[in-house]
Amino acid sequence: MVSFAKGTSLAQVHSRRHVEVFRRAASLLKRRADEIGSKELVLLADRALQGPSDPLHYLIRMIEELLPKLQSELGSLVQKKAMCDKELSVNNYTRHTKSTLIQELHSTVEQNHAELHSIFYQLKALDESLDKGRKELVEASKMREEEKVRNAGAIKEAHSAQLAVEQAKEVLEAVYARAALLQTDVSALDDVQGSYDGHGARGGVLAMLEVLITDFTKLEADTNDAEAAALQKYQDFKTECLKDVKVKEIEKAHKEGRREKLNAEILTAEKDLKLTEKELQAAQDYFAELKPICINGEPSYEERQAKRDKEIGALREALSLLA
Repeated sequence: MVSFAKGTSLAQVHSRRHVEVFRRAASLLKRRADEIGSKELVLLADRALQGPSDPLHYLIRMIEELLPKLQSELGSLVQKKAMCDKELSVNNYTRHTKSTLIQELHSTVEQNHAELHSIFYQLKALDESLDKGRKELVEASKMREEEKVRNAGAIKEAHSAQLAVEQAKEVLEAVYARAALLQTDVSALDDVQGSYDGHGARGGVLAMLEVLITDFTKLEADTNDAEAAALQKYQDFKTECLKDVKVKEIEKAHKEGRREKLNAEILTAEKDLKLTEKELQAAQDYFAELKPICINGEPSYEERQAKRDKEIGALREALSLLA
């Protein structure tokens, strides 16, 4: 920036300068005005050329009046530039941060909705699995109870049959014993027995009874073993089923808690989104106000500053001719 020396005394300009000096100064101002595109210098030169009979002093006075004005305008331009730089910087930061935050909030809402969609089907699958597990346990318990009743009946029947055969054997043995004491014709007794078992031997019936006792005893033992195995299998299934149900209930509770958290986050994000969108709109509105002042419609600060410097330089150059 070119400054006008305060010590310069316009009164020292020689009053008897030839009119040609004045015209040279006026022509210089006009040329510089055309080069710079300065309306102020054009107006100054035209007014000087059309001025009073003492144009030299008149031009000096106009230059003296115009210089402070241009310097003041340059100072205002600097202040305006500082204001624009600051406001545009803050506004740009605000618009950028708000836009970024809006994108993040939209992303949060979308991601949470997507996760909620997934959790919905996960909970549905868990409910179906839990219902299936509980039904299977109920069905298994029912079948176990029915099997228990059947086994108990079979055991009871086998035991009763075993006792009955043992009693029959005891009775038959007693009959044989009495026959021997009474010296009954053993042959006749054998004939009777033979008619029963087809072998004609007394021991045939007893042997058959022994086999029956053994079979019923084995049937009772086998049924007891089968009952114990079935009970163990049921208990193992029940334990595993209850464990699976417990795990899935915990998982379900966790997912339900996650669902509540996601819904709360969505509500918060949507609330923040509305507020941030209002703040962004306010920043955009303010930017629209700044644009005609700081960006559009006028030359850049550098161009305007250069023009003012050239205008002041032209005035000093004209004064040097008039001095």
